[in-house]
Amino acid sequence: MEVEPLGVAKASIPIAIIAFVYSVVQNHMLDKRIQKRALTNKKVDKGA
Repeated sequence: MEVEPLGVAKASIPIAIIAFVYSVVQNHMLDKRIQKRALTNKKVDKGA
C-alpha cells in the first residue's frame, strides 16, 4: 500500500475542521464561565 502526499492532505482537511470547531466550542464555554464568575464577583462586591 502506497501513501501519497495528496491523499494525506485530503484526509487531514476534515480533521482540521473538526479541531477548529472543537476549539471554538471550548473557547465559547470558557468565555461563558469567566463571564459568570465576573458577574458573581461584581454582585458580591456591591453587597459588601
